[in-house]
Amino acid sequence: YLQLPENFTSNLANGDGFVQAGLSVSTYYDDKVFANVKRHMVPIRSAILMVLSTQDEVVLSTPQGKVQLQRHLTEAINTVLRSKEGFGGIDNVYFSNLVIQ
Repeated sequence: YLQLPENFTSNLANGDGFVQAGLSVSTYYDDKVFANVKRHMVPIRSAILMVLSTQDEVVLSTPQGKVQLQRHLTEAINTVLRSKEGFGGIDNVYFSNLVIQ
């Protein structure tokens, strides 16, 4: 597991609220994947914030919405890694904290 530095804060899609999340990622592969994450943290942070900004507060307040968000974040991170390194490798994203207001 790798805890991503700093929380992520974004307005929600409907413009009335915001989400703040602390995230960790996991991989079944070796530490090279985590080294790639650290090396490309700027585009990864940007991709995460883009995903968070598309979320709907009503959907995100459900357990299913949170699981769906985990999947979207995993795919966003892997997309960045594939474009920069040719390989993703992130298996899941975990919330270390999640505030929706």
